[in-house]
Amino acid sequence: NIVMGINFTYSQHTHDTEAETGGLKHRFYNPSFYLKYYFFGESNFSPYVKAHAGADNSKFDTQVYDRSLGTLKIREISYDPIPAFGVGAGLFYYTSDYSGLFFEANFHYALAEDNEATYQGDIYLFTENYIMIDIHAGVAVFFFSD
Repeated sequence: NIVMGINFTYSQHTHDTEAETGGLKHRFYNPSFYLKYYFFGESNFSPYVKAHAGADNSKFDTQVYDRSLGTLKIREISYDPIPAFGVGAGLFYYTSDYSGLFFEANFHYALAEDNEATYQGDIYLFTENYIMIDIHAGVAVFFFSD
């Protein structure tokens, strides 16, 4: 009933006021390991719960001082990788013995407080942890069975 795996997600978040940021976005690259526990029954539907842990690699649009221009500007800069973890739940529908469709929702928490980025020798600090709720749907294929 337990499935272990590796996951990689990419997400991008825009702003309500894109004119202020010049179309820049917050970007997240999230490799992680996960465990799922399935509740099998007599039907093709199998609900499950999920836990994941990994590292968030984020690029936030940040107001920085550009030394070559001598002015402030907004730029996407990469912050240090940080630990992240979460839980979720989903529903799997078997379309064959080794594959099917799934739908899941996850709670994701990242320990970003005091995370640093460097731009032109200056250090910029991200001052708070962040939470994301993500929803996934797709096709899953099992490569190993017991």
